[in-house]
Amino acid sequence: MQLLGNVTVAFGLVLLLSTGYIQWTEGAAYSRRSANANANKVDVEMSDAIARKVLSFTVDIKNQVTTPVTVIYSPVSIMSALAIIMSSRRQTRLANLTELFGQIDVEKMHQQFGLMLKDMAQPTKDTISPLRQFDPWRREGISESIFRQSSRTNGSQKVRLANALFLQLGNKLKLLKRHDITVNYHPDILHVDFNRRPMESINTINAWVDLQTNDHVDEMLKTSFEPETERVFVTVLTFKANWEIDFMTGSSKFNYFYPNGTENPITAPMMIATGDYPYYLSEELGCHIIGIPYQGEMTTMYMIKPFNSTKEVLNAFHENLTADHIEDLILNMKRRSGVVVLPKMNFEVSLILRTPLEGMGLSSIFDPIYSFTNQKAAMRGSKSTKVPGALTVTQIFQKVQLRVDEKGTQ
Repeated sequence: MQLLGNVTVAFGLVLLLSTGYIQWTEGAAYSRRSANANANKVDVEMSDAIARKVLSFTVDIKNQVTTPVTVIYSPVSIMSALAIIMSSRRQTRLANLTELFGQIDVEKMHQQFGLMLKDMAQPTKDTISPLRQFDPWRREGISESIFRQSSRTNGSQKVRLANALFLQLGNKLKLLKRHDITVNYHPDILHVDFNRRPMESINTINAWVDLQTNDHVDEMLKTSFEPETERVFVTVLTFKANWEIDFMTGSSKFNYFYPNGTENPITAPMMIATGDYPYYLSEELGCHIIGIPYQGEMTTMYMIKPFNSTKEVLNAFHENLTADHIEDLILNMKRRSGVVVLPKMNFEVSLILRTPLEGMGLSSIFDPIYSFTNQKAAMRGSKSTKVPGALTVTQIFQKVQLRVDEKGTQ
């Protein structure tokens, strides 16, 4: 099963905005001699394994973020950035990349992950790779009722994933590395002068982000770069889709919302919709899950709420939640008639990711001394050594804007 989390939110419940599809059991053949012919074929087994790693990454990174406020992040954006950053022939980066994606064949891993990102950006299920199939509950359809008139399955979603690599003027990528990056992730490769014209470089990057997001992200970067900066990689993911079942227009009103159990409710604009939604109650995990699908039959907002949820209960639930749990929950979902009451949301959250990623064992991209190879050397009692000329990552920063209203999500 494949669940690519576009955006993950945590605040009193777990929310996953996911493109979910289940693979057929047959795979697609791959041969180095026929790589060009098979480059666009989905390898079911590898795609499943990569998707599981993405979902595991989604869960793991939340457990590394200790901020008490609402957390919003895009695991697909982060992992696509890491895939490009760690596109290196150096043993330390390859070891981290292999562990992150769970694949030894790195070349094929890039191919399959690139195909997954391409399919995720398709407007409807009719335009994705033919081997991919969707969550079982989608086969049930929507029951004929008075609410059927307010449902729309023939619309489409708008997803854009764009990458750019900004290089210091005069800096060039090695031909092999350029091929690895461009053939699977298709980034714009641009040159700026970080060293002598730092503010102009910032303005160039912000202008590129504005162009990709239709001016929705204001000043992605504000601070100047360090003098030795050689590269800045930027990835942008935009999503816009309307609900499959409309929320009742004009019925939204301020009501109580409970972010911490029954204590200290706050007032928030609440939306109401009625229809057939995928739902499952798990006594084993002690939680409910409901899905709110979008038009295009590609993406669903999944919300997981522990029983008797409070901030403390939710944190404990997060610590024990795994990718297998989420997959099992979704596999067991059935459409049920009900009323959904959901707060309208409008968030803008920035997240510094270096510390969480280091806590997940990805330290080698930040410091070549603290690398996979040198950790092994330390275990043997040997001294660690810095890799000459190795590029290191100074920081990874993400800015997310999320709006949820009666029409859909952007």
